[in-house]
Amino acid sequence: MFVNGHIKRLNTIACQDTDDWYLDGYRVGKDFSTYRENQLNQRIQFCGEATSTQRKAWGDGYLVGYKKVAKQNKKSKRSKKS
Repeated sequence: MFVNGHIKRLNTIACQDTDDWYLDGYRVGKDFSTYRENQLNQRIQFCGEATSTQRKAWGDGYLVGYKKVAKQNKKSKRSKKS
């Protein structure tokens, strides 16, 4: 799976595993947040479909990963001010 023209992600998708959808969303939120829609659409295209449960798991994982990065960035900004 391509993130952009320079970065490629290893494709180890387990299409029927809801936990895998969550973990993939988490990874995208943590490392590739600007490519959210692109990455979700690639996964759906690869799997052929996505249930509402799988989409929700992916979205939940994305939010947790994204918030973790935002929290870390906030901490590093505070420590630079000190």
